[in-house]
Amino acid sequence: NNSFNYGTNQDFGAMGHWGDAFDIGWSRVPKSNVWHHLAYTYDGSMGRLYVDGKLDKEKDTTGLDIAPTSPIAIGAQWQLGGLDLDLSRLGSLAIGRVRVHDDVLSGSQIETNYLEEMASFVSPPPPPSEPLAAAPVHRYDFNNAAGTGLGATITDQAGDADGMVIGEGVTFTGSQVSLPGGTSDVAPYIDLPNGIISSLTDATFEMWVTVEGATNTPRFFSFGSTVDGELDEPGGGGADQDVISFSVTRGGNLGRQNTTIKNADEATLGGDVGDVGALNSFNTTVPTYLDEEMHLAIVYDSDGGTDGGAVIKHYRNGELVATSSPVEIALASLNDVNNWIGRSNNAAENNFQGSFDEFRIYDYALNLNQILGNIGAGPNVVNVGGGLAGDYNGDGQLDASDLDLQAAAIASPTPDLNRFDENNDGVVSLDDRGVWLHDLRKTWFGDADLNGVFDTGDMVLVFTKGKYETGEAATWEEGDWDADGVFSSGDLVAAFSDGGYEQGPRGAVSAVPEPSGLLMLLLGTLPFFSRRRAGHGK
Repeated sequence: NNSFNYGTNQDFGAMGHWGDAFDIGWSRVPKSNVWHHLAYTYDGSMGRLYVDGKLDKEKDTTGLDIAPTSPIAIGAQWQLGGLDLDLSRLGSLAIGRVRVHDDVLSGSQIETNYLEEMASFVSPPPPPSEPLAAAPVHRYDFNNAAGTGLGATITDQAGDADGMVIGEGVTFTGSQVSLPGGTSDVAPYIDLPNGIISSLTDATFEMWVTVEGATNTPRFFSFGSTVDGELDEPGGGGADQDVISFSVTRGGNLGRQNTTIKNADEATLGGDVGDVGALNSFNTTVPTYLDEEMHLAIVYDSDGGTDGGAVIKHYRNGELVATSSPVEIALASLNDVNNWIGRSNNAAENNFQGSFDEFRIYDYALNLNQILGNIGAGPNVVNVGGGLAGDYNGDGQLDASDLDLQAAAIASPTPDLNRFDENNDGVVSLDDRGVWLHDLRKTWFGDADLNGVFDTGDMVLVFTKGKYETGEAATWEEGDWDADGVFSSGDLVAAFSDGGYEQGPRGAVSAVPEPSGLLMLLLGTLPFFSRRRAGHGK
């Protein structure tokens, strides 16, 4: 059998020959919901795959392996020998044209065909994104100060389930956490509180994550128990008992993953013992690329199956890549005393090697449109519907953290205009900061503590931080008012030129001082705060 496929399997996702030595997978699986020009050529020894006019992969296949008496099937695959169709692998796709040539087209001929005909195939619009129905119940952004992470607290930004780094070797960058991987007897991981999964009926586990290496089936997450019960340090454990987990690989194969939910522990924190001994394990074959951040979502929907039962869905970078059912185990049946990010409850498996930008747990099943909305918003934003204008991190507040995100957008060569362009002029600049301060927050440049006024208290606050004219990175609360990333005289000019110093709340001011008066005030203020800072240090 010779099958030309559209699939994620890295071994035979593109071309299957019923023999691993001759199978071929795509280098990058062509994006779904988009028209593509796909071509396969065989010149007597070499098979070549082309995507949209470009060579994707080639391999010595030494034969076409065709059953000569079987007709060509479109949208289906013949079984070995060409006698029966494999009805479990029917295509779900649209096909515009199929051609079979009795000669080998060159790469340039294939590219010419693609370029001449591509305009006649208009792809459907992408699925619409939509905001979340509700924020996550647990959210970990890993924004700890840069440095080593031994014993560090992982703050739950959405709930009260703070986690902790267990073991040595974890580092923080200021926006991500990096785990070195290794065997579970010594390698570090992140431990979350007991019971946070078994208390749920539905769940979505969402993450922005980068894989840097993978050996021996490491886990992105594993929530459950071991034969040794609850563990609070590396080592021990043995086999897993209750668990819901998602693996980076199967073995060391970056093109294969596993999702498991298992109920082997008679104990439970969720109040539903369930069918002890039940196991639902699902394999997927999606290529993972090292050192590339990806968005993953594993959705447990208690009644989302076609039969009304539970189902687990695997989304990667905004595409549904697998739906696993039936699932017979409720989350409430889990004895989730080992809720781990980066470690498996099976001690024989290695720990995760890579970095997490953000990890979230929801108490409901996200749909594709909500997942696309989250991807568009990015890991620093909770994309809840009806959100507050200017609330860039989605925490329901207009605070200094939003201004710091805005400063990063102003400095970025490719800012997200949908998020940060407050005046809709096509750029993100200091003018947008003015809109945020004046119109949204109703305050002034210079209001370091965002209490609605710009006064001596703000000046004391920023100068006691000790970053004035040092060149060190500064935040809004540390004096970076003009969004250039440092605290310098430019920030004072921006603040005093705004006219709010000692004028009270912005809405109560009918006029502002003349620029010359402001400049005199600025010049007179600098030595005062220099003295104040020196006196404070005595």
